[in-house]
Amino acid sequence: MDKWTELRTAYKLAKLGTLSETARDMGIHRSTVMRHIDVLEESLGVVLFQRNNLVMPLLTTELVFCAHKTYIEEYGTPEDKSLKEHRFLALSDRPPHLYWNEWVYSNIPEERIVLSASSQQILGHALVSGFGVGILPKSMVEDSTNVVEVPSPENWQASVWVLIHRDMMHIPKIRKFLDILQGQNQWAIAVL
Repeated sequence: MDKWTELRTAYKLAKLGTLSETARDMGIHRSTVMRHIDVLEESLGVVLFQRNNLVMPLLTTELVFCAHKTYIEEYGTPEDKSLKEHRFLALSDRPPHLYWNEWVYSNIPEERIVLSASSQQILGHALVSGFGVGILPKSMVEDSTNVVEVPSPENWQASVWVLIHRDMMHIPKIRKFLDILQGQNQWAIAVL
């Protein structure tokens, strides 16, 4: 069996008891813990952990590089050929499913990545402060009068999911939210 990483993750999860604590202890994201468990369970053909969450895809959004007008006034408008000369903001964690973040680390010189942070919220604040080029949902950029889309070398998308613990499903406000989503006939609900 060549699933040593997945076995280590399962051991930690069994020992620590929660996805969050396991992720924190191992220095990885919660979704990575779940992925490791899924791979291990599939390879063994057994369910090792009981899941009690309701999962629904909510939307998919297009992501684009952008900069605040004050950044553009000071450093100029980034163009396809000059992207590598601009100041970039990136997440410090490098999970492989965040293709845009990996693109920055693979294509922008290290000295041009002027801020890396573990939180997209911090990067967003730096972006609207004019600190560098970052990534936001295209709809947010289109709704802003101060943030401008700049050339993105690829088309990136991000999926947004709703995750609700099974014990919370019967709370009236949550039930109403679920009913609204289900009533739109486009929401597939899965229990994890």
